[in-house]
Order: sequence, then structure tokens, then C-alpha cells
Amino acid sequence: MFDFKKIYLFLCIFISSCLLTGCVNIKINEELTIKQNNTFVHSISLLANDKSNLFTNEINDVFKTKLTNLGFYNLFPIEELDYFGFKGTKVDKISSISNINNDNDLISIKNDNKDYFICKYYKIDCNINIDKVLTDEGKQYITLQEYKFTLNLPVTIINCNANQVYNNGKSAIWDIGNNNKFIHVEFILWNFNNIIILLSTLIIIAICIIINLYYKSIKNKEKYICKYCSMPINKNDKFCTNCGRRVTE
Repeated sequence: MFDFKKIYLFLCIFISSCLLTGCVNIKINEELTIKQNNTFVHSISLLANDKSNLFTNEINDVFKTKLTNLGFYNLFPIEELDYFGFKGTKVDKISSISNINNDNDLISIKNDNKDYFICKYYKIDCNINIDKVLTDEGKQYITLQEYKFTLNLPVTIINCNANQVYNNGKSAIWDIGNNNKFIHVEFILWNFNNIIILLSTLIIIAICIIINLYYKSIKNKEKYICKYCSMPINKNDKFCTNCGRRVTE
């Protein structure tokens, strides 16, 4: 679900491209839009502020190459005030969301998800240890100025610890910044295909019950005729009420 680990490792690699540029401020904006059809659109913007303005092209090349290696496509350059960089997008299935436990405690993601026939309950906890992102040497040249993570859902979020919740409770923003952060979010995605199957099954069962009751009522209302005098008699009568003869064997 999150590419925090890959992005942070990217920052470590990025140091080698910035040693001669002085201090470089980095901004990362990550956005995850989950669809009801069990897919999600993932986008990441990598921005830098090269104060020396000597290696702008080199930094852009690093951004573009790294996003491509992470599986992002539809890359295009972006600018934001004094920052420049690249943005990439990719689409994947929710089933690709997996538990991540790293030995170096850089990031730990725990999914406590539960599958039901008509829905799936998602409970995701993510611990991010910013202190282990860069080495002491790297911190001299790179500053993680901003890291924002945005989550967009087709349903209302049940519970989360985001800094901001908007769009009628369907979107949330975590301002990770350059501090350690714990992300918590809970939501339910409904399986409309299974809901349709369930409703269709219940409707078919209800129709069968109604048809059965209808034919039973018709059968109970059927009139029987005495074979001797041709007068109407009830179904359970043993003797004809008109001629008195036995009508059942």
C-alpha cells in the first residue's frame, strides 16, 4: 500500500547526487486513491530545492529514473514555488497490499484485515521511523522538508489519526514532515458483486416460496364433485352431504 521504504531508500541513494550542491530540501507528496473495484491509483511527487542551482538536470534525472524503477509511469515534470521534480502514477490491485516488517525498523506496516462475503474490513497501522532514513553524513546535505500522505476512499473512513479529514470523511491527509509518525486508518469496502449475488438468491428463494404458497392455496380451494349425484363436496368429506353415499374408498 505504501512505498515509504522505497522512497526513503531513494533518499539515501540520492545523497551521492547532492554532495556538491550544498543543502538540498526534499518534498514528497504521496497519494493513494482506492476504488470500489478493488484497485487503487498510486501517485508520488518528488520535489527538490537545489539552492546552488548547479545540478537541476541531474536531480531531475535521478527523480525520473527512481520513479520508473519503482513501477510508476505517466511521468511528467512539476514545479511548486522554488521546488522542481517529477510526478509518477501507477495502478494496482488492493490484494498487493501486504504486511511489511523491516529488520531496521525504518517502517513497519501491519494489516489486520477481515474478509466477509459482502465486504472487507481494513485496519492498517504504519510506523515510520524518520530518524533512520538518512545517515548522519546524509543529514548534512539533505533535509526532508515535507512528506504528506493522502488517502482517498469511495467510502467514509471509520477511524483514523490523520491531521486532516475532508470530502465527507472519505479523504484524509497525514503530515509526516520530518518526524517519526504512526499512521492508523480503518475502513470497509463493500463487495457489490457478492451483494448482488446475495440479493438475487434471496429474491429467487422468496419467489419460489410465493409460488409454492400460491399453488397450495389454489389446491385447497379446488371443488370436488360427488361421483353419484354430481353435487359439490369438500376435499376431506368421506360422505356426500347430498346423497349420503361414501365418496372415499
